[in-house]
Amino acid sequence: MPTRPHTMPRQPHPRTSRLALVPSESEIFRAAPPLLVASHDDPYFETPIGIDTRLLVDAASHALGIDEVPKITLAYAGGCNAAFLLDYSSLGRSVAARFPLKWVRDALRVEPAAATMLFARHVLGLPVPEVLAWNATYDNPLGVPYLFLEYIPHCREAWDRVYDQPEDRGPFLQALARCHAALARPLPPHLQGVGQLAFSPQAEDPSYVMSYVLRPLSFRGTLEYGFEEPVGAFHARSTSLPEVWREMWEFEHRALDDSQRGLNVAEWSLLEDSDTAQDPECNKTAFLAASGAMRIFYQHALDVLRQYPALETSCLVNLDYAYRNILIDETSLELKGLVDWDDVYVMPFAISMDYPLDLLEESAPSRRILPPSSEYVREGYFRSFPHSEYGEIREIVDFTAPDSQDICTRNGLIYETRERDWYRATLAACDARFGDPQLWEARKPILKAQQLLKWGGRTWWSDREWLQAEVTKQ
Repeated sequence: MPTRPHTMPRQPHPRTSRLALVPSESEIFRAAPPLLVASHDDPYFETPIGIDTRLLVDAASHALGIDEVPKITLAYAGGCNAAFLLDYSSLGRSVAARFPLKWVRDALRVEPAAATMLFARHVLGLPVPEVLAWNATYDNPLGVPYLFLEYIPHCREAWDRVYDQPEDRGPFLQALARCHAALARPLPPHLQGVGQLAFSPQAEDPSYVMSYVLRPLSFRGTLEYGFEEPVGAFHARSTSLPEVWREMWEFEHRALDDSQRGLNVAEWSLLEDSDTAQDPECNKTAFLAASGAMRIFYQHALDVLRQYPALETSCLVNLDYAYRNILIDETSLELKGLVDWDDVYVMPFAISMDYPLDLLEESAPSRRILPPSSEYVREGYFRSFPHSEYGEIREIVDFTAPDSQDICTRNGLIYETRERDWYRATLAACDARFGDPQLWEARKPILKAQQLLKWGGRTWWSDREWLQAEVTKQ
């Protein structure tokens, strides 16, 4: 039963002599296509999971009831997780075995991911791979948390195909919006709050809403330049939004006080040439002034939220809703599966009133051509409030002309605006709240506060002038 963690007797040696034929983790990564791995030359990436693959075969056989040694290949390796494909040829069946990488095991992800996937599949009816087995602890034969998932064949990640065929994006965007609207449905009373889904100790049936409970949320840290371990992993203690936001705000102060890095802004950035690196103005007094403005800002956002009960209702929110996490049919482009549920949380509906990342990320680089009246500029350059451009697409006759780049950028903005309009229209057709202009406007400070708190102190510092101006207006 996937609502309970998979357990099996610990054994010091692999089950059968046939397992001697199983390739090691290092061999699997070295045999993978270059596009799937970060580096074939760096020994740090040879064993990013750190498991005995023979014991993996044992665990999979025990969990799935399959007495066969599968062919094992690398399915994918991302920045936070990797998955092996276990191909059982005699059965015509494949299974994905997914593991968190060594440097992101600071956040408790496996049980919430399993619970959210099962809830989305069995309660909401979304196209999500079936969870076959999971274990969220290190106290198991593999020594690491894992998820065994249904493998969906003949699919590819949407970003790899949708961008190549913009004329076919309409049906895909509509399907994506319908899934978004389903996630945004109000959760039952016992799941209202802020956090992550987990399983009730009495859970049996994944289609029964009482099989799920609300657990305080956990954000993974970021792997920063120059540090071997993730920085900034956050584990909430409460499921109340005001308390969680207060904890996130206080966490930044504890991180500064407890860290040997102190206020060295050069180490707050992934980029060595950051604009704020070695900022002579950055001292503790100045930072505390910026964080004080942040506190006033998020408290104002809470006041706004209390005025709109419709925005306050909790639902599932995917903070990493992106084409790379969507599987589509290789031929028809039909949406086949939503994958990577690590960043799906229980949050207020206001935070769900956003677009997929791919419908937002192209606008930011074009701010140089945007007028001050643009929403993107007015709202403080938050990607959740992109610039909308309307007009006719202009043909570029001469790509060497001085204005060719600006025309190309403007054409891109027009395409993006059309796609966001299609997307929001589909959302509104599924759920009238998405079409309510008053709610759409009121959500803005709530989205901003959530993003600023999650991004942390370095963002408060870089945005300190904007923050101070905002709180002055309140």
